[in-house]
Parts: sequence; structure tokens; C-alpha cells
Amino acid sequence: MTGQSATDRYIEGKRKELDNLRKDFNALSKEAAAVAEHSAAAGRLIERLKSDQQMTETQIQRLFGLDGSTLKRFLKASEEERSRSSAAAEPAQVRPGI
Repeated sequence: MTGQSATDRYIEGKRKELDNLRKDFNALSKEAAAVAEHSAAAGRLIERLKSDQQMTETQIQRLFGLDGSTLKRFLKASEEERSRSSAAAEPAQVRPGI
């Protein structure tokens, strides 16, 4: 790094910081996607317990030691996943004149 000005060293340091932040962001994005996927899977299982086993949400909460907001989050994640997959399955509608 000899021969570099203080400004050049500063800029290089900031570029490295930005690169590290980018890597952290990418890792966190992957983790967030995994959490969303697992939440949706939990929601699907809860829905199956409700329909197949005729369990109430209160019974499911007790069974797994969940609070109400966590149970609702799992069910919401499952619902969002279902709506995303149904939207992807629907053919795009073409509007005339566009």
C-alpha cells in the first residue's frame, strides 16, 4: 500500500467494507428465504392437523408450545406461499392495446 494517498486507502477500505456488507446481506437473504420456507412448511402441517385430525388451533398451540402470534405467522406464511404458487400457475392475461 506504499505510494497510495490517504484518499486512495480510504476508498479501498470503504470498498472492502461494502464488499463485506454485500456478502453479509446475501447470507442473510438466504437465511430469510429458508426461514420463510420453514414457516410455510409449519403452516401446512398445522393446516393438515386442523383438517385431518380435527384439531383446534388451541390444541395445536398446546401440542407444540406455540403462542398465538407464532401460530398465526405460520398459517399466514403457508397462505402466502399458496397464493404465490397459484399466481405463478395462472396464465398471464393479455390486454388488447397494450
